[in-house]
Amino acid sequence: MKNAINHGLRPADRTDGTLVIRAQQLSTNALQLTISNNGVPIVPATLLALNQGTYTAGKDGYGIYNIRHRLHLFYNGQAQLRFTSNPAVTTVTLTLPIIQEAKSHAKSINR
Repeated sequence: MKNAINHGLRPADRTDGTLVIRAQQLSTNALQLTISNNGVPIVPATLLALNQGTYTAGKDGYGIYNIRHRLHLFYNGQAQLRFTSNPAVTTVTLTLPIIQEAKSHAKSINR
């Protein structure tokens, strides 16, 4: 969310900036989170690097790297982080597996 505001909405020269956050359970085994904004689009070369996992933002740019690293450690490579962007909207999509321990915990809470 922070990047959507700092790099998308804040630099856009408009007063109708929109940030949309959605969560959707895709199946019994997958959850999808999306964050979209109508601010400044991501340039194609950066978009490609973000989706290939090769993006580096310089000496202070460690946010995306840390997110990918933590997702890999926690979900054993089963999580996906994808970026799409065009002049109208930029979207970050995070797809997470629903792990069995979390399912068991949720069932015990709902009883």
